[in-house]
Amino acid sequence: MVFDDFKANAYNGSSAFCNSRKFRTLIAALRDELKCVVADIDFCKTDSRTEAERVLRAEAPGVKLAWHFFVDDYRACEANVKLRNRLSLRADLEKLREYAGFYRIPPGAQVLPVGGSAT
Repeated sequence: MVFDDFKANAYNGSSAFCNSRKFRTLIAALRDELKCVVADIDFCKTDSRTEAERVLRAEAPGVKLAWHFFVDDYRACEANVKLRNRLSLRADLEKLREYAGFYRIPPGAQVLPVGGSAT
């Protein structure tokens, strides 16, 4: 199952992992031993990833976690955001700038190329 933009529209506008409207569905899927992908820009923050890992291990003991990150290529990410040509372009670019300062690829993460990146 894929849970994109996991924290969007969370209860009370909270950034807490367990306040996602998708949280209970994710936990049920993990307990049923389904493979899940959970994506959210907030995972650029180390604290956000640490919280997610803690909650997932408590709610679904034995879950196997793996992080997949895009290579740190700001220009390629910016180009991708512009190519999407959404009405939210300005806000999306602001989020990219905001989160670029937090972007830390965790040790052991699988690093993927960004479309259009040199890597």
